[in-house]
This record gives sequence, structure tokens and C-alpha cells, in this order.
Amino acid sequence: MFLTNMRLQTALARRLAPIMDGIRGLFATHAARTPALQGLTTRVYNYLGQIVMRLDRLAARVQSGTLRPARPRAPRPRPRKPTASPRLPVGNFWLIRCAPPTGSYACNIKTFLQDPALADLIAAAPQAGRLLRPLYRAFGIKIPENLKLPPRPPRPKPAKPAPPPPKPIHALVKTPEKWRIKPPRLRFSSA
Repeated sequence: MFLTNMRLQTALARRLAPIMDGIRGLFATHAARTPALQGLTTRVYNYLGQIVMRLDRLAARVQSGTLRPARPRAPRPRPRKPTASPRLPVGNFWLIRCAPPTGSYACNIKTFLQDPALADLIAAAPQAGRLLRPLYRAFGIKIPENLKLPPRPPRPKPAKPAPPPPKPIHALVKTPEKWRIKPPRLRFSSA
């Protein structure tokens, strides 16, 4: 289903929908010719569509005043669930590395991400950062300061093991039974 045919509530999402439709189409076309990407096509297609839908819902909540304030999340370990479908790639330019034709939309995405209406949304709803940071990374666009996460605290260094207790003095003195005398090997030169 095309995003442009959906009823989107906000103008921001309506501007992003045709861009995402174009990217989804290029990715699908490129993946059809690249056997290694065929398993990722559905994941990427759905992921890009979800960005538009979630942005639309978030912007609609901000406009209607029903957005709850962001709660700080405590870090919790997540068990890895085995998935039948492949995971999305990570890192900068991952979308362009997978399907180079999608790079033609990088300028459109960059223009959209610099939109003043989007900056207002980010100021009103910090939750938008969680939604938009992966989009910046997918196209290799530098994340602006207002969206950067605070630096993580350094990991605590593991405690060094305690040094072994010193040996008693009487254990350091060698007794004649423990002496090992090895005669040195003599080498004579043949000169």
C-alpha cells in the first residue's frame, strides 16, 4: 500500500510519505535484482512505512495537546529473540550501501529533516529523536545537536585481582635438597 494514498493527519507526514514511497520502490526494485537482499525487502518496506505512520501519530498528538511527557527509561537487558526474518542492517549509510539507487533520495530526506516544522516537533516532543535518529543514520546524515543522545557514562572497570600474599621468608631460602645444579654446557670453537 502506498503511503501517499493513506489518510495522514499532519502536513509533516504528508510531505514525508511520497519520499518514503519513492525510497521503498527503489529498494524493492534493486532487491528484486539482488538475491542477497530479497529477504530484507519486506522488513525495509515496513520499517520505512512505520516511520511515516509513527511520525504522523506523534505530530497529531502534539497538535491536539494529548502528548504525554517523555519518561526517562531505565536501561534493562533485553533477551535476544530469534527472528525468522533477517534484522535490519546498522551503521551509517546502511540503506544506501544495501541499495545504491536509494541515495538519490538523500537530498530529499536531508531537506525534510531540516524543515522548521520538524524542528518545532522535536522541541515539543523529544520522543521524535528516537524515531528520527535511525533515519539520519540510514542516509549518513550528521545528527543535529538537539537530537544527539547524551554521552553514555563510562563502563566501570573490572576490579583488579588482589596481589597474592607475600611468601614467608623461610620459603625463599633454598635448602640443599632443592638446589638444582646443572653444569653449563661448554662449547669449544673449532678455530
